[in-house]
Amino acid sequence: MTIDDVREIIGNVVLDGSKFHAGHFDGSQVMYLQHLFWRRDRETGKAGWGRGRKWHVSAYSTESEIVLTCLKAAITNAEHEVREGFTYQGQPLFHPHPDVNALLTVADKEERRA
Repeated sequence: MTIDDVREIIGNVVLDGSKFHAGHFDGSQVMYLQHLFWRRDRETGKAGWGRGRKWHVSAYSTESEIVLTCLKAAITNAEHEVREGFTYQGQPLFHPHPDVNALLTVADKEERRA
């Protein structure tokens, strides 16, 4: 599987308001694909392309694995956006950018039924 093969495959994936990009990590030959989606920035209000995380694509990947990775990338970005916008009592409790050290301070706290 070459980068051109990956680009041909992802070029056939359609998701409204989205596109997919394939590239190499830091100039290496290690490939990735990335989900790009149209969104409004929550801080600036400006619309533009949001970029999801980069998903590794092996040179040994199959066409099905690449298409399924596109789906996983899109689903993960959708969850990310929901987590950013979801609040409880005005606080984004489940946002996707937590400080793991802060989470450690409440890791042993659990609500249980009486």
